[in-house]
Amino acid sequence: MAATGTYVLLLHVDDRTSVEVGALGDVELAPGRYVYVGSAFGSGGLRARLRRHLQVKKESPHWHVDYVRQVSRLEGAWVSTANQHLECTWAGAVRERLPVDIPHSGVGASDCDCPAHFYRVSTNCSTEDIGSVLKRGARLYKVDELRCEVTRPGGASAFT
Repeated sequence: MAATGTYVLLLHVDDRTSVEVGALGDVELAPGRYVYVGSAFGSGGLRARLRRHLQVKKESPHWHVDYVRQVSRLEGAWVSTANQHLECTWAGAVRERLPVDIPHSGVGASDCDCPAHFYRVSTNCSTEDIGSVLKRGARLYKVDELRCEVTRPGGASAFT
């Protein structure tokens, strides 16, 4: 059975840009670091979801982050295999305890009451600062480590 859980993607946008995010319309993105909080409790679990996020899906985007990935670079992800839905808790902790801005209301939060699950992080906020508000066993994977975990054959992955 595939491991399920919650994750936070650390993304970077190099240049000011605009991207159409489904029904939300155009989202203006300034250069800088962003975090996207998501969860994977479906049949494919974390491995399938994170594998998808490592790719840039230009055709048939499904989640809001699929659109954002078209204009951003993935730097890493915090992952928790806790059998609890931590997505809204983590999004709230990021929003309340870190210096962030919401680029566009509703991004990543179409199925809950949160204002968003996607935030632009202040330049003075470190990777350690972000990880410290997540707690609950979240582990930071850099892109190469993440790619190794989601592409390992058989049951060798932590996300299997």
